[in-house]
Amino acid sequence: MRHRKGVTKLGRPTDQRMALLRGLASLLFTEGHIETTLARCKATQAFAERLITRAKRGSLADLRQVGRRLNGKRPFKALMSRVVPAAKDRPSGYTSVVRIKRRRGDGSVIARLSIIGYPEESSD
Repeated sequence: MRHRKGVTKLGRPTDQRMALLRGLASLLFTEGHIETTLARCKATQAFAERLITRAKRGSLADLRQVGRRLNGKRPFKALMSRVVPAAKDRPSGYTSVVRIKRRRGDGSVIARLSIIGYPEESSD
């Protein structure tokens, strides 16, 4: 039974796992979507949803916590300028996971994690 087992460990020590999640979440906020394995998508989804909820609250303490958990200013600015306005009407469920294919080398499931309502930029 997995009752009360809240953390997906991804086969890594805590520092490496947190660095991986920070990197994937930062890329998710700047690009709007990422493609990686299903296990990483689900772990990143939980991590990113908590960050979006904190950023929506908007207190100084919440924004500082969000800033600590992202890699640099660019993902933080993207989160505040693009993601939070797109998610303001939603109480939860800001991201979606879609299975895409199986990886050729080892057969693991590749999935796409995307932010719902993320504004697409035109390349004109």
